[in-house]
Amino acid sequence: MALLKLDKLGARERVGLALALVCMLVLLVDRLVVGMVAGRVKAVTAQAAAESKELDYNRGVLKTQGPIAAEYARIEARLANALSDAEAIDQIKGRVDDLARAAGVELISMEHRSPLPAEGYTEYVIEIRKFEAPMDRLLDFLHDVWQTPGMMRVRKLTIAPGTDDATVEGSAIISTILIPTGVGAEEG
Repeated sequence: MALLKLDKLGARERVGLALALVCMLVLLVDRLVVGMVAGRVKAVTAQAAAESKELDYNRGVLKTQGPIAAEYARIEARLANALSDAEAIDQIKGRVDDLARAAGVELISMEHRSPLPAEGYTEYVIEIRKFEAPMDRLLDFLHDVWQTPGMMRVRKLTIAPGTDDATVEGSAIISTILIPTGVGAEEG
């Protein structure tokens, strides 16, 4: 029935109908195919932008790798390696005792605290509860602690007048950082 009506159309109406059908087909293709392709292109563009930002960040990290490795190589000799907590504590306490004896500082009481593990290193804390020394010897001891390998540092120092005018008494908290054996070789 519809074909009979189409047969009755003139050439001009048939061209208009054909143009209308072509426009409908273009509109249908635009809505279905082009919309899907445009959505996919937009998603790929967003992903490329995110990966470009990540690539820029990674390039920045890689630029710092050389200076960081050089700085680590520079201070590596100052960092010590620990085999176990007990051995490390004994080693540190022995080193503090040797430094004190060499400087002329008398250590009356010395204890250790629990090690503080962190990512890539462990911090050990030694508490000197009481010491006696002449002030110049104490300063020599503090200087020797600062210069010893292992990033040994005096975190807290308390002094008071000693039993006579030539000496001082006090307490100190000393910390040091040790890197577990093999960390440097694994990253290397």
